[in-house]
Amino acid sequence: YLPMIANEGPPVTDIYTGTVATLYVDLTPPEVAIGSTALNGDQALGPAIVELTGTASDSVLLHRVDVRIDDGPWQRAGLDGAGGWRFPWRLTAPPAGQSYEVSARATDLAGRATVVTETVVVDFDLPFQVP
Repeated sequence: YLPMIANEGPPVTDIYTGTVATLYVDLTPPEVAIGSTALNGDQALGPAIVELTGTASDSVLLHRVDVRIDDGPWQRAGLDGAGGWRFPWRLTAPPAGQSYEVSARATDLAGRATVVTETVVVDFDLPFQVP
């Protein structure tokens, strides 16, 4: 599947209709990584909210990054435009050394996806130590 996507750049003019389009050929899947797997109070955005971060890229253009905690639903992460993603994760209570299975999925414009999964330990009690 090779999508045709109109974007800025050198145009290609269709000699039959006169329309202008750019054709991207993307043959590689995107890359995605989860930043830190040990989160403490430094990543806290509130008493039971922590920020997950990571990186994602594609050889042509990245479409989106989604995050899943344990067996929960996929939720959209925000892209920062510089190859990073961020996800504000609302916990049910302030964490004290709990482990979670966190998955990040990057999807490119062609619909190819790459998924990585890590065990993430969250502990707001300082000092923080990985068990």
